[in-house]
Parts: sequence; C-alpha cells; structure tokens
Amino acid sequence: VKVIHEDNRNGWGAAIKLGIKEAVNERISFFPIDNQYSADELTKIINNSIGNIITFRIGSQNTLFRNFQSLVFKKIVNKFLNINFKDINSLKIIDRSYLINNKFANDWEIDQDILLHIHNNEIKYEEIGINLYKRNIGKSKTTFFDIFILLLKIINKKK
Repeated sequence: VKVIHEDNRNGWGAAIKLGIKEAVNERISFFPIDNQYSADELTKIINNSIGNIITFRIGSQNTLFRNFQSLVFKKIVNKFLNINFKDINSLKIIDRSYLINNKFANDWEIDQDILLHIHNNEIKYEEIGINLYKRNIGKSKTTFFDIFILLLKIINKKK
C-alpha cells in the first residue's frame, strides 16, 4: 500500500490522477478518506479477484434522501453515457496501464470518465458489492445543485 497525499486541494480527480502517476503497482484503487468503506473488506475483495473491479455499494447507511439522490444520479449517468454500471461513485480497483495518459477531469466527474473509458475500450471488469457505512469523518459538501452541474458536464461530454 502506498498512500499519496495531494496537498494542493485541486479536487478528487486531481488527487486520483496524481495517484495514477505516482503508483508503482499494476493494480490501483482510490480510497476516499471519509471512512465509509472498510479497508478489511476492500483487502478481501482485492485478494480474491485478479482482474479489474468496479464495486457497487450495498447495505448503505446513508439517509433515505442521500440514497434516493444516488439512485437518480446513477440512472441518469448510465442513460446519458449509454453505459450500465451498478454504481457510479463506488470504489474501483483497476490495472494502472488502462488509466495512464488519459484526459480525466480534475473533479469528482473523474468517476464517470473512468467508467466511460472502461466501457468505450471494452476493458474487462467484475462488479462486486461492498458495504457502505455511515460517514464518521467529515461531512459531505455535495449538494443537489452539484449533481445538476455534473449532469451538464456529462451532457456536454456526450456531444
């Protein structure tokens, strides 16, 4: 495990791109620090699968509104980008070679960029469920308005 800390606060996507660049192992994962996923559970998933993994959240302990918001977002992104993933913003474990030298976004739009890249390049992957726990570090700053901004970016990407 190599922890890479992005000090400049240029966004989730910028931190992931730095991780892709600095990583030394073949497979990489992006693990958010809000502590909603179990590192032990992620380790078991990694140890029991050899390919690319796109997780989907199960057993969510988020609020009903947040779960509804995530469901609507997932449905819209899948529809607009003509993809079919069980989750959009969940953990990914991917062979680094598929991600190097790509023009991914610097914000949280990077999750959609990576999934679209996987889909368009017919990269093989396995979808595996992972528990989502109640956030116990920090508070989400994402608003319903942010989702509309992201959807506009996705619509623009499709053009």
